[in-house]
Amino acid sequence: MTFDFSELNEDLKNIANDFIQIGCCKLCTLRFIGETEPIAYTKAFNSLLLKEPDECETDCKVQKCNPCVACLGCLQVSLNADMLDKIIKEIIASDYDSPTFKVALIYPVSFQLRAHALWLYMTKRFPSHCQTVFTIDLVTISVKDVWKYVFAPYIGEKISKKYDPNSSLNVTITMTYKDDVAEAMPLLNVEEQLFGSRKKGRRQKEKQDSKDELVFSRKAVELALKNVGVSDFCQHFKTPPPIPTSTALCESVCLSQESIYLAGRYNKLSRELPQTPWLIDGERRMEDSVEEIISEPIILTTQAKNSKFLSSGREDVDTRTLGRGRPFAIECIDPHRTCLSNQELQSTMLQINKNGMGKVAIRDLQLVSKSSLELLKKGENAKTKEYCALCIVHGPLPANLAALNSLAPVTLSQRTPVRVLHRRPVALRPRTIHRMTVQPVPTDNSEFSLFKLFLETQAGTYVKEFVHGDFGRTKPSVGDLLGNLSVDILALDVMNVNLDWPPTLSSE
Repeated sequence: MTFDFSELNEDLKNIANDFIQIGCCKLCTLRFIGETEPIAYTKAFNSLLLKEPDECETDCKVQKCNPCVACLGCLQVSLNADMLDKIIKEIIASDYDSPTFKVALIYPVSFQLRAHALWLYMTKRFPSHCQTVFTIDLVTISVKDVWKYVFAPYIGEKISKKYDPNSSLNVTITMTYKDDVAEAMPLLNVEEQLFGSRKKGRRQKEKQDSKDELVFSRKAVELALKNVGVSDFCQHFKTPPPIPTSTALCESVCLSQESIYLAGRYNKLSRELPQTPWLIDGERRMEDSVEEIISEPIILTTQAKNSKFLSSGREDVDTRTLGRGRPFAIECIDPHRTCLSNQELQSTMLQINKNGMGKVAIRDLQLVSKSSLELLKKGENAKTKEYCALCIVHGPLPANLAALNSLAPVTLSQRTPVRVLHRRPVALRPRTIHRMTVQPVPTDNSEFSLFKLFLETQAGTYVKEFVHGDFGRTKPSVGDLLGNLSVDILALDVMNVNLDWPPTLSSE
């Protein structure tokens, strides 16, 4: 079906003429006769842009300058120039690089009230048409649908972006209507329990003469319209609704881009650097963190509003992470730059490594999907980790030290360590040491001896506590395995996090 009314059958032509006579615009008239094809609306819109004559409005009681009784002018080309200009300017000024966009429209509650009034008018005047065409007791195509059919592609041409309902760039357009509260006021008479409390609220008592204090939410109005009977509604609202004296206006245009995610692996090479900002009682303890060193250049590259740091576990301040590094991801919140080239990613990675000043270095920086972060999350519990612990004992090395090489696997029983009791719940956790080897470290000091302990452990194992026993809270400890010997730890390194994510990138 096209926009040529002369091609309609007599019944539809009568319905179309009727709705035009009561003040509907051309596009809303198409909605009420049951047109469902977007192409019909775009053809109608194009004809309006070309100012083609419309035979159906020659005898219409609503003058050309009056807004439509259904859409309050939102679908009328002649009344939308300022609105479209504002939307286009806001999108261009926001400077998002997404090649596509989608639209969310927020309309005043008057749209709901007028739509309901027009539906009741149509069911009374054209019952057979409603039963045949609108089998779900609802006008199939809404004002929002038509707006997106006709104006979204038009805006897209002006901003050099393609309208796509599945786009990650959302343009939220909020419309306002001068008489919105006044038109909704009769709802207080038919559904007082939904709106009466607002009328008698504290702020309303302070400004009893201000109707603007009343806020009719769309959800409450929808519920009220479901509850109210036809006769009660018609007693307080005109059907069809009156021709509006003012047009719905564009109050605001807000853009937001869905998050993008960058991932890689980091090496922490300092024993005086926390993974995340270290605050105690609101006071900062160290000036830098792994999170900030990595996140800040990424925020600059993506022009994101904010970021969230995600990682596969964490290490202590005094623990280094060596080898291939620890997998991490950065969620870039509301980024303006999402189409990043390999060169931009490489440049960002180099800047991070420069800012790291030998304390932090990253590799394999890349864009990843949100769904792939599940691998990062699952890896926290499923992966194994490899460590190197520098251990100390008083006096000479024990004669049975080499026996540790053949004891794995060892199942530990670990109570929450004393050092983290302030932030972790008290619990008893079983953990497994999958592999364990020792290597003596030569020293000239006769008072103590050193050895390196290489471990592969289950995720979540407290390695420091396994070495020194944590006052008996970890059983068995290395000291227990060596015959109740006192063993302590001087330094700990994470040698590998056995999680194959994100993919290793070619060095070329």
